[in-house]
Amino acid sequence: MEIPAWTYRPAAVGTRAFADRYLTFLGVVLLGYAMAGRGFAYVGAPPLFIGEVALALGLVALVSVRRQATLYPTGPMMLVAVLIAWAAVKVVLGVPQWGLDAVRDGMLVLYALFAFISFGLVTARPERLRTLVRRFSGVAWGLAFFAIPVMFINRMYPFVPAWPWAPVTIIQTKPGDLLVLLAAAVTYVAAGFVRPRPVLVAGLTVGALALMVTSRGGMLGFVLAMSLAALWKPATARFGRFAYVGVLLVVLGLSVGSMGIEMNNGDRDFSVGQIWENIKSIAGKSDDHMLRGTAEWRLDWWGDIVGYTFAGEHFLDGKGFGINLATDDGFAVDDAGSLRSPHNSHLTVLARGGVPMFLGWLALQGWWFLTVAGAARRARRRKLDAWAAFYAVCGALWLGAHINASFDVYLEGPMGAVWFWTVFGLALAGVRLQEAHPHLLDDVRALGPAAPRDAAAAAPADATRPWSWAAPA
Repeated sequence: MEIPAWTYRPAAVGTRAFADRYLTFLGVVLLGYAMAGRGFAYVGAPPLFIGEVALALGLVALVSVRRQATLYPTGPMMLVAVLIAWAAVKVVLGVPQWGLDAVRDGMLVLYALFAFISFGLVTARPERLRTLVRRFSGVAWGLAFFAIPVMFINRMYPFVPAWPWAPVTIIQTKPGDLLVLLAAAVTYVAAGFVRPRPVLVAGLTVGALALMVTSRGGMLGFVLAMSLAALWKPATARFGRFAYVGVLLVVLGLSVGSMGIEMNNGDRDFSVGQIWENIKSIAGKSDDHMLRGTAEWRLDWWGDIVGYTFAGEHFLDGKGFGINLATDDGFAVDDAGSLRSPHNSHLTVLARGGVPMFLGWLALQGWWFLTVAGAARRARRRKLDAWAAFYAVCGALWLGAHINASFDVYLEGPMGAVWFWTVFGLALAGVRLQEAHPHLLDDVRALGPAAPRDAAAAAPADATRPWSWAAPA
């Protein structure tokens, strides 16, 4: 598909400064979600938390660069806009009866506004993508040597205090969420965006295997995400060092057996055998009664949702935003209504929005995949390794998020949704920028052929591009 060029129009200095400061702020927010999870999501004053602040400021930043951004309808982004408008209408209709619960549930779709924010800010000033890609190295190091170790230590010896205004600890991460980010981080390192230092490779690999013990959905998402990344990666990417360390650890684990460390309140033990039980439980064949029981509980609920939508009275409109699905469907786990959704973000869209919205949701994700896969294929064919590496990282996070969201309430909360939709928009921005700026990301990669760091030394193809490194700062 031929991608039209556009003319770069420098923004006013104040506009650029605000948008750049916002991207720095968004980077801090994303890092906070990665390192502290649900605990960071409660930063703020109820009911206004850090995610809502980031969304509001992001929309202001987007409006400030509207004259420079490429915001005209572009395939998947147009469908994103339709789904957002659709969900907003349903939320408004639900507010009179359900109040803020309708808004809370509607964020499952409304968080897609972050896709517009990231897409718009990057297309307004392409070098912002370089900055964001480079800063992801901090996430990779943080996952390996802070988030994952703290999660395990706190589960065995609780030491993290709770927020004064909420029954949530200041750091409260979930294995599945961490594995989604870990898939992107491993791809990031293997693709050459940061030097694969042995300590970093070992830290990420150990973290991945340890997390697989505690999360079936996250484990499946990580494995499939790595498979997609291997398909999209550039020829210069090197996943082998992770495989070597992983095999060594598995062999060591088999020889040692169970370490006697109990996880998930004693439901699972820390061993390679537990990973095998997790694999079998996904297929419903586990010998572990607890794992098999939770799988059957989910399947029963999911079957009911399919029944009252595809073959029932909620085919067109679903049950709406605001209603507690667990209570209404008869799967509540307590009287307080702590469980609201069926541990499957995609089926939550079906239950709340009906079949038409669900099909639109699937169409959007499929359209994104085909668009980005096509760009990755073109990048590999033209030996634009940095772009291929970028799409591999985005694809790993995108698929890992979808698989994890099929077993958990991942996209309903800001911890997963802000990451997912930000990367969703960045990948589509990359598709726009790749043709006009083929060497935009070259000097970000630490591996591969040396790339010119001076704009004047860029490849001849850059000489005719509508935006140049010499654009006013």
